Amino acid sequence: MKEEKKRQFKGRTNKASPKELSLLCSQLHLMVSAGMNLSESLMVISEITKDPRIKKALIDAYMEIARGEQLYCGFLKNKDSFPAFFIHMLHFGEETGSLDTALKKMDVYFDKQGIIRDKLKSSMTYPAVVFVTSMIVIGALLTFIVPGFAVTLEELGGELPAITGMMLSMSSFIRGNFILLTFLFLASAAILARYTKSKRGKEKMDSLKFRTPFIRKIFRQSVLSDFCRNMSIMVSSGFNIIKALELCAEITENTMFRRQILDSASLIKKGGSIGHSFSVSGIDDRLFLSLVMTGEDTGAMENMLEKAAEYFEREVENLLERSLRLLEPAVIGVMALIIGTIIISVMLPIISIMDTI
Repeated sequence: MKEEKKRQFKGRTNKASPKELSLLCSQLHLMVSAGMNLSESLMVISEITKDPRIKKALIDAYMEIARGEQLYCGFLKNKDSFPAFFIHMLHFGEETGSLDTALKKMDVYFDKQGIIRDKLKSSMTYPAVVFVTSMIVIGALLTFIVPGFAVTLEELGGELPAITGMMLSMSSFIRGNFILLTFLFLASAAILARYTKSKRGKEKMDSLKFRTPFIRKIFRQSVLSDFCRNMSIMVSSGFNIIKALELCAEITENTMFRRQILDSASLIKKGGSIGHSFSVSGIDDRLFLSLVMTGEDTGAMENMLEKAAEYFEREVENLLERSLRLLEPAVIGVMALIIGTIIISVMLPIISIMDTI
């Protein structure tokens, strides 16, 4: 019962992942395109899925269809677990009679989104593991190893080098205030986590991502990749530009970019061109603006957005690979320098005393 409550709580607080959404769209597309009626398809998938969020949404959708409502109504009742893009695409697909096409497009989109997120997470795993391991080693050296050498050095006598004295003072401070330092660290982490989840904190963090050297290009390209893919799918499905922009603003996770999209939509409503509106609102990627302007002039906006999405997806993958190749030796070098300094600070006085014997 406790495990079930945990799963239900998780289902109420988190949205379905791109992988789960891709699988759901793939299953629904296969069954609908094979000629199965929608109600039967929903029940079959609800029986085999293990995710409580998706299971509940499928059952709600089945009940809505039984009452004569549309498919999207069941997912709308569970909108906290599904992105607005998914729900609106279902609605539009039903209204236009192209539900199977909408499901296929969303399957491809969520699949690519999941691949990019997995690569982003995996690229950060190795540096994070090295950093945490190194911090544990440094803490063990300062807390247990250095104090042991301090006793030996006092017995042998002799003048201690400045770096050794500094390390001994640091070790003494950590040992004497270990509980307080641990409490301050955990409290700071909790405050930071709470702040980043607040509206103001999220805005600050999103702005910081777009301004921090080395990582800003990765985040910018990733956001543009998602935006272009979303816009391409919506425009090809028949959404007008204003509606597509408003939906993209609703589903994007970066608050800074959301504001730029909404500003662009407002300018377009007033009669401005699409490319010029993006430029004025603060989107300054030249390739993106060039492709959008070309698509607007030639009437091939869908194709241009799709090409832009593919380009930015490749760029994100390449940037992640290059960053990982540079980050790994950098992290190892910094941690080796810190640990080496601690070891040298301990060994220097011992070597000095041995030379005087």
